[in-house]
Amino acid sequence: MKYLLGITNKFIDFDQEPKEWINSWKEVNRDNLIDGFEIYMNMKDEKENEYYLALVEELIKEDWIVQVHAPDIDKCLNDRMITYLVKLASSLNNPLKVNVHPVSSTISMEHNKKLTIEAANQLEAAIKGKNICFVVENLNKVQNPFRLYKDDFQEIFHKNTKIGFCWDVGHEVDDEICTYSLPEIFEENLQSIHLHDVNELSDHQPFYYDNTNLGKLTDYLESINYKREIVFEIAYDYLEGNSLRKKQIEYLRQVEKFQGHRGQVPRPTY
Repeated sequence: MKYLLGITNKFIDFDQEPKEWINSWKEVNRDNLIDGFEIYMNMKDEKENEYYLALVEELIKEDWIVQVHAPDIDKCLNDRMITYLVKLASSLNNPLKVNVHPVSSTISMEHNKKLTIEAANQLEAAIKGKNICFVVENLNKVQNPFRLYKDDFQEIFHKNTKIGFCWDVGHEVDDEICTYSLPEIFEENLQSIHLHDVNELSDHQPFYYDNTNLGKLTDYLESINYKREIVFEIAYDYLEGNSLRKKQIEYLRQVEKFQGHRGQVPRPTY
């Protein structure tokens, strides 16, 4: 398995040279706990977009794995978005994996299912022959009962070859529906995993609370011989530490926790 960190713009100083940012991670990754990053892009800020192009190019030069977390699937259906993603993918040997949410309106479940399936079919045509693949993740019901679980959009995996599944384990834990296993259709299309803990307030937490059963998950992934990426998707503000460096170290400790699943990670004292 390959271990990636989910990175939002809170982890990045856009006035810092991309190479300097990469070096800061290399300094804390001396034990080679991580293999790369999934970078969250809102695609709205041009300065950020240009920075990410340069950052991805530098990451690829140094053999880091790069994935992208983009907006909801229907918001990727425009020429500007596809053109930008093609630029990002231009320096990769393998297809750029782009994680997206299903449509998440507050209209109805049927509305969201219909638009998600339609968008997946249109994206399949739009990326034909391009070095890109999309993966759609299951959501939880936080503040919106019409957000989609994985079963709600499984139809897309019967019809598409470049649209895969991202299993957000933490979302299922948060809604208390996680069995730490997948039906066959999702196993066959499993391209990526999002992993984090939850507490009574929110998901995307570090593994301080032991609500995510890492032992069960590890056993299952080994049973299906899963070799692809696991993205640790933990919010910047929930990591202990009062500086980027301390939060980087704490983020890597969460990967170490998964690798050993030795019980709860104690909160650090800085």
